[in-house]
This record gives sequence, structure tokens and C-alpha cells, in this order.
Amino acid sequence: RHGNRGGGIGLRSAAASAGVAFDYRGRSIKGRSLREAYRHGNRGGGIGRRSAAASAGVAFRLSGSKRPFRGLLESTGTSSAIVAARTTGTPKNAVALPAAASSSDNRIPIDAHTLESIRLEVLSVIPESLYSVALAIIGSDTVRLMHEVGYYEEENSNGSGSGDGSSSSGSGSSILASLSRISIADGRSEETDAEKAERRVQELISALQTLVQGVGSVHRTIESWEEAQAALSEVLILPGEIEDIRRAEEARKLQEEAKEEEDEARQQEEFAAPSRRGGRGTIAAFIARSAKLRSSGKVQVIKRNLSVKKYAGLIQLAQLDSQRKFKQLTCTSIPPPIAASAADDEASLPSPGVVAQSSILSPSQRMDRLIDQRFQEAEAAARAKERVEAERQDAEIAAREEREEAEAAAAEAANRASSLLRPLTEEEQEIVRDAIYGIGPPDEVLATSDTDSVQRQSLHKLQPGVWLNDEVIHYFLLMLARRDAKLCEEHPSRKPCHFFKSFFITKILDDGRGYRYANVKRWSKKVPGKDIFNLDRIFFPVNVGGMHWTVAVAFMQEKRIQFFDSMCGSGIEYLEALFRYIKDEHKAKKGSPLPDEDEWELVECRPDTPQQENGFDCGVFTCMFCDFLSTDCPLNFSQEHITQCRERIALSVMKGVAIE
Repeated sequence: RHGNRGGGIGLRSAAASAGVAFDYRGRSIKGRSLREAYRHGNRGGGIGRRSAAASAGVAFRLSGSKRPFRGLLESTGTSSAIVAARTTGTPKNAVALPAAASSSDNRIPIDAHTLESIRLEVLSVIPESLYSVALAIIGSDTVRLMHEVGYYEEENSNGSGSGDGSSSSGSGSSILASLSRISIADGRSEETDAEKAERRVQELISALQTLVQGVGSVHRTIESWEEAQAALSEVLILPGEIEDIRRAEEARKLQEEAKEEEDEARQQEEFAAPSRRGGRGTIAAFIARSAKLRSSGKVQVIKRNLSVKKYAGLIQLAQLDSQRKFKQLTCTSIPPPIAASAADDEASLPSPGVVAQSSILSPSQRMDRLIDQRFQEAEAAARAKERVEAERQDAEIAAREEREEAEAAAAEAANRASSLLRPLTEEEQEIVRDAIYGIGPPDEVLATSDTDSVQRQSLHKLQPGVWLNDEVIHYFLLMLARRDAKLCEEHPSRKPCHFFKSFFITKILDDGRGYRYANVKRWSKKVPGKDIFNLDRIFFPVNVGGMHWTVAVAFMQEKRIQFFDSMCGSGIEYLEALFRYIKDEHKAKKGSPLPDEDEWELVECRPDTPQQENGFDCGVFTCMFCDFLSTDCPLNFSQEHITQCRERIALSVMKGVAIE
């Protein structure tokens, strides 16, 4: 194919190097045929280093001998071969590129990732024939994908690389991209990224098909990766060879830079020569020569040699600075003479044989000292002003952020509170009326859950102005536990809560006789996971003296036990008893003392806890404390919401789960 392009369609094939060419019969050619052959040799065989031509499967050396080359490459399925003929030496200043850089090398370059995918594919099939190994590589989706991805990586590295031409991969990606485009015809229309990537894959497949179609591929056995690598190198340019090309490219760039530096030095010498001779018109000659060289793009501006215009500009700047200093001094009275500092005295000590300078500053020195002092004062004032302004802005930003956080928390609390105290639908109101005001036997059971139940007479206590009994409170806590279990199912990362009955406090205090852990040692077996230390919150309802309901809550993850009382009682005795229970539970179940005992906090009832305004709503407040805190909602309810809270309790009991 290469010979046909250069020397005619099957009639003439030629190669040229160093100005000498031969046709396919070995006879020298001249004139137009020589020019065609020389141009063809440079395009096909490299830059004056090697060139070749082939036709009908026969290759010739420059001497005209028909003896084939040792490096003749067989191309299956065609009637021609492309080979490289060695010449005598290289032109001056020519860069000796590796064989992979020659345009007569039709091998396909691949990157390290593609080579690794090929290696894995080969190791999965060997020992096998070269024919089967090549087919396995062609059929591998991983090899195709890595080779296609390699195109985008090359394009990205070429488009966004560092300005000095360095690459972090060190594999010569720019050269790899150039090699992959060697065979593209000049008349080809611009391709999209997808088309270029697809073309890369097709080139790789075509190269591998050469191995499949090669003579002896069926009988050639591949038993190791090294043998496979040697076979692949016949059609592929492996990453190690690409690195050699990269180093050669860097050497070429260094030679070009050295030549540019020599040209620059020669130009400077040419410019300095007329000046030394003292001839007339040297400036004009220099300007004309500089303009000519700059238009040709061969000269860079030498920064250390200032132009006439730039030098004049610097002089004008110095004059303006002197005028500004003079105006400042004329508007300010000159202070009395200032004695030189000790540093100035030491710096001005006379040398042997030199007259000592005066210890009094000269007028110009005093002027400079005054100007420097004014500049320092102005800079200090500006910095102080900037600090004050920065502090003001920081304080304003912090205050705004705190205000926004407080507003967001208030809005979130209002939304959650409104969802808990939402108006009931007409159907829900009918259920509540029948439960609270319905007519029927007082001992009629209206709700049942396992061993717990609620009778009609107990639900009648949810009417306004009536005390709640323990049957309603315990059953409502059971409904809260059901809702909590449902929330934990919906959100697996959520830690569960547990609701003890009021009998827990009665047992642990032994009916007022004192603390006894043995009475409640087995109660933790009923908690979720049978481990209270894996819970989020534990609720302990307390019936104080048989006439007032409160609740203590242990925040296990926050290491805090807090008392909630609608009459703002202290509850310290209950807090201390529960803290002793937690320590004893850890020692009994974990086998060691509570490790972070000093970090726990006992919090008595706080003043911002919602307070009742009568003597009969304490049970409702206790139920609402448990309802709101179990869903991590702020206690945004008051006495005016209690009637609605009673209806909410009744609806939760009748529905079998606390409403959301």
C-alpha cells in the first residue's frame, strides 16, 4: 500500500534517502521521478533515517539488491509488505526517533490500563494457541472499554495539562494521542469524541485480527504472559515503547530550545556590533532589525534590557513621586532637628581615614523621616479601621445566623406541634364522642391489647375536669410504644424508646421503704433488645402520693435524667433512684461499673415546663410529656390545649396506636 501511494499504481515503487532513489528493478531514477520518490520516502519511511518501498510482496534495499530485509513485516490478506531499509547516517540536528515513532510502523499504541486488561484476559485462557488468545482479546468487553476510555483520558490530559508539558502519568499521553492519529487522512472531516473513541477500538480490533489471520497462529502456542506480550508487540505499541518515544520527544524539544538560545545570543551580538563601531544610524538599524525579527516570531523580548520608552516612563514616575513628597512637606512645618538613632550612629561610624559624619540629621533625612512616619500612621489607622469593620461584620453575621437558627427551630417546633395537635376530622370526632360520652355498661371493655384493656368508665374520665386513672395512662403509653416501634421500622437508624408503667417506681422504692434494685432487676428483659443502654429514651411515670402524676425521662445517649412535673416539683429523689438503677444495671448486665458516671447529669423540673392551672389535669400533662418527647418535639402546648389533648388520648386508645 505504501509503495503504491508513492510510486504509482502497481507500476512503480521507489524509496529515497539522502537524495538517492531506486525503482523496483534496482535502477537509479532522476528528475521528476526522483522528487516523487524522495517525497514519498520522507512521508513513509521517517526523516532521513530509514525509508522503504514494497510492491507485490518484494522489498529492495537502497543498493537495488532484491535480497529481502531481515525486518520485513508480513501483512496477511494483502499483496504488499512495508519494510524499513537502513541508510548511512542521519541528517544534521535530526532527532533519532524510536522505531515506534516511524510512520511506516502500523502498530496501534495502547495505554497501561488497556495492557492490564489484556494481561488479565490472556492469563484466563493460556495455555492456548495464538489464534485463540487473539480471539479472546477481541471478544473482551473490558479490553474494548479500557481502550475507549483511554481516548478520553488522553484528550483531557492534552486539554487541561500543565503548561510545561509535564504529565503525571509519565506514559507520553500526548505522543500516544499523536501516534493514534498518524493514519488519519488529511481530507477526513472533523470527528466527534464518540467517533474517535469508536475508531480507536476498531483499529485495535483490526490489529488483533492481523494476529488471528497470521500464518502459523493456529499452531503457535502461548504458554506465558511474556510470550503473549512478545506476540502482541508485533501489532501493538506497548506502554514501555511509548515512554521511549516520550523521552525522544523531550530530547528534541531540548535541542530546539538550545538552538533558540544560540539564535538569541547571536542576535544580541549583531545588535551590539554597530554600537561598538560607533557608526551612525545604529538605533534606527536596531529598531528595523527588531521589528523584522519579531514579525518572524523568532525573537523574544529581553526583559533585562529596558527600552527607551520604558526608561523614560520610570523617570517620570520618580519625578511625580518627588513632587508629591515636596507638596506634603510644604504644607507641614518642619520639626526641629532629630538626633540620629543608635542604629544610625553604628551604621555611620567612619572608616579609617574618613571624616566622621554629624550626629544631627540633614534636612532631606528629616523630610524622609517625617514622610515615613506619616505613611506608618496612615497605614496603622487604616488597619485599625479594617479590624473594627471586620469585627462588626463578624458580629453581625453571627447574630444573623443565631437569629435564623432560632427562627428555623421555632418554625420546626411549631410545625411538629401543630401536627400533634391537629384538628380532628368529623369521623374521628364521632369516635371520640362515643368513647368519652357514650352510654353503656361501666365495665364494658372498649379497647384491648394483649393483657391490657380499657373499660368505658375509665374512658369517661377523659371528660373535661376529671382526673385520669392509671388504666388510661398505662394504655396510652402502650399506644406510644406501638407508634415508636413503627417509626423504628420506617427509619432503621433510629434508636427505640421504652415506656415503663408507674409500678416500676413503686417497686424500685419498695413502696417508700427505700431503694431496692432486686425488685426490678428482671424488668429490663422487656425492653427492645433487652439492653437499656441501646435505647434512646426511657419513660418512668410517677404517681406522687396517689394524687399527682409526673414523669422522669432518662436520655440514655445524652447521659441525662430529667424530671417533668406540671406543678414544677423538684423530683430529685426519683432522679437519684433512677441513676442508681442505671449504675446497678450496667454492673449486673455488663459486668463492670458505669464507665462514664461523672458525665451523667440529673436535671430537676425546669421553669419552662408547661404548667397546669387547675387541680385535675396532671394526668393529661403527663401523657402529653411522653407523647411530645418520644417524637423529639418541643413541649409547645399549654393549659388551653388540654381539652384537645384529652380527645387525642381517647382517639389513640380507640385506634390502637398513638396518632401522629
